[in-house]
Amino acid sequence: MCPTLQDDYLQEMVRFGAGELHVVAAFMGGMAAQEIIKLVTGQFTPVAGTLVYTAMGCTTSCFEF
Repeated sequence: MCPTLQDDYLQEMVRFGAGELHVVAAFMGGMAAQEIIKLVTGQFTPVAGTLVYTAMGCTTSCFEF
């Protein structure tokens, strides 16, 4: 183990665990469902390129290649 990492910090990270995992999974599932509906109905334009979601800042960016 890293000697500079204090035990209380390590315990807090382990206690918190993956608390954001459910939120991120719900967001990504919603986005995927929305894009599928756009493709099937042809009513709106789907996201072109790569969608990047930043969970820490709750922001999205779309990059076209």
